[in-house]
Amino acid sequence: MKKFYFIIPHFGNTKTGGTLYDLHISIYLRNKFICPIKKMVSHQISIIKLARLINTIPKGSTILLDGFIANKIKHYINLKNKVNLLIHLPCSLEHSTNKFSNMKKYFDERRSFNRANGIITVSNYMKKEISKYLNKHKKIFVAKPGIDEKFFIHTKNNTNNNLLSIGNVIPRKGYISLIKALREVDSNWHLNIIGSTEIDEEYFSELKILIRKSKLENKISFLGTLSSEEIVKYIKVSRIFVLPTIYESFGMSILECSIAGLKIITTDLPVLREVLKGKHATFVKKNEISSLSDAIKTNLNYDKNIYENTCNKSKYNWSVPARIIKKAINEF
Repeated sequence: MKKFYFIIPHFGNTKTGGTLYDLHISIYLRNKFICPIKKMVSHQISIIKLARLINTIPKGSTILLDGFIANKIKHYINLKNKVNLLIHLPCSLEHSTNKFSNMKKYFDERRSFNRANGIITVSNYMKKEISKYLNKHKKIFVAKPGIDEKFFIHTKNNTNNNLLSIGNVIPRKGYISLIKALREVDSNWHLNIIGSTEIDEEYFSELKILIRKSKLENKISFLGTLSSEEIVKYIKVSRIFVLPTIYESFGMSILECSIAGLKIITTDLPVLREVLKGKHATFVKKNEISSLSDAIKTNLNYDKNIYENTCNKSKYNWSVPARIIKKAINEF
């Protein structure tokens, strides 16, 4: 088989769902005898540096590039090697559900998506969204993320009122809406937020000001980036997972907590309906503070045991998406 290179952006100490997916897939692809040559690059890599890297890859090789940096290779894609894209979420949708909010990034991504040899994404919803960037039909493979076995813990009933949110502290995760909703919840709750606070420091400062004005300093904890083992510890002592996210390509942390047995409160998005199909979840409309507050109150007052999801582990094994990606690479 031709040499296979996997170019993955990293974010320093910050963890993203996309990077975690890429790293898991690279391990399982190796188990499927593809043996990718992994190239880690800064998520802020310049166009010139990325072009130089691609030019060092032997001619005739197959390249799988994380779509986060796809907008930087619009002039270099498909020139010497087959460049395939693994797209978690188009960057033009990172800060807005309107892809035209950043016109330059949108058109750069559109050119790259159209010139790519092949495209892989992580949900059927995202497949539809990516199709809107294409000038003509192109086969898009869907390789949904796996879930680590450590999350199949079936959390037993907790009588505490601990709430948990997992997601980097950025605007599209909806933390401002969550804090405003929690102002209306009188019971003795505590919210733990797991995720980097360093990506958007201005937004984090805005959150802290809102928390202080709402007199919730002792009820909300920002825990930063944690290992998956540490995350599991917090899941075990939590009762409800809540995240009023504005936009997702999949929502790995939401599914992980659902599989672990937590009650889920999240936004009514098509992709989350897809991911949480058959799971116990309360969906609220986007940016509806009162509905979110009511959902939290209702779930906190619900005395029955936490719902234990019975899941087929094999369905969520990382070998499943690895097998799909291997098939895609062979067909492209």
